[in-house]
Amino acid sequence: MEERVDKEIQSMFDDIDDMVVDVISYEEIEELARGKPDPTPIVTGPSGLDLSGVVVGSAKPDILNEGLLGASRRIITRKPVFRYPVRERTVYPSSPSAVAPDGEIKGSCLRAAWYTAMSDRSQPRNRTAAGFWVTYLGDCVEAAVIAHARELGVVVPDSPGFPVYIPELGISGKIDLAFVDNGEVCIGEVKSTSQKNLPFILGYIPRGSYPCPQEKHLMQTMIYLWYFREQGVGRAHIAYVCRDTGADAEFIVRLVKCDDGNHRASVALIGRQSHVVQDITIESIMERYALLRGYIDRNECPPREFDLFYTEEEMDDLINVKKKWRKNSKIAKAWIERRKPALYYKCVWCNNVDECYKNDERFTPDVMREIEATISREDDRK
Repeated sequence: MEERVDKEIQSMFDDIDDMVVDVISYEEIEELARGKPDPTPIVTGPSGLDLSGVVVGSAKPDILNEGLLGASRRIITRKPVFRYPVRERTVYPSSPSAVAPDGEIKGSCLRAAWYTAMSDRSQPRNRTAAGFWVTYLGDCVEAAVIAHARELGVVVPDSPGFPVYIPELGISGKIDLAFVDNGEVCIGEVKSTSQKNLPFILGYIPRGSYPCPQEKHLMQTMIYLWYFREQGVGRAHIAYVCRDTGADAEFIVRLVKCDDGNHRASVALIGRQSHVVQDITIESIMERYALLRGYIDRNECPPREFDLFYTEEEMDDLINVKKKWRKNSKIAKAWIERRKPALYYKCVWCNNVDECYKNDERFTPDVMREIEATISREDDRK
């Protein structure tokens, strides 16, 4: 039974030969886990440091003046010298959205997803050294967890992820791993995070909330569970590992049909009681993707759903009523003393904020510099 289901899992997705190779291979991860043996001593040859293979010359001026890390930062943040050709107008399952019962938009705005689908921009706008190392270390953590899962008998593809394509919505992506547990086909997603972000995932912050995966990760998993339910996929695992401390958390996610006829996610930390996330339904997610598909097919830019700048009423409400910021915080002081509004975080972190606001007179060079400074300081919050 399990052998047949394993074959079904492997054939569930088409092979892709040209997928991006992991930043560090599974073999390297396994070797690191075992520990490398001490190098064999050299018993013959000249004493001292052998520099026979080193080309005699001078180091480049940028290395002499800035050091190795300065040169590294220069390479990381330089502008790309090429652009990808305009690709097929597909969208990613990692940028979903839904509308909550109170009208709040959960996840990404349609305009941001539209820009990503329609753009040939080869690299994110914000290329910082901190962002590079966060991504690199995150890739290493995810590769290590997947390598360990392989040893437990979990089905792991040779190339990174099982390819996924949902043609009716133009969604393409990948699933990290799959396995069978008591006859049930399960899928798994591995995510890296930081120690600063973990309390939000575990429900410690804000006070009174409950443990739950990040919205975009939860909605991405809901899409997979919905579209592959007829192939026997009934359960998903979302595993978080902190790349800076090694702390972790793992959620089990299932789709359940509620009394109103809509399907929602039942979420539970491993070994804990489950709860149903009421604000997000798979029906709303699919409706938003269909709406986005229409904008893409018509080559029409969707309206802006968020605003980079808080209004005066919103600032007063967030500081004095909802108490989002303490009155002695930098944001609150800037508003109270200089009437300088805060910037909305989803727009600050959007790779397309410069394109979205290029014709907005409020989007000054000072605002752009503030966004870049914020990202450079807080890349480890991802």
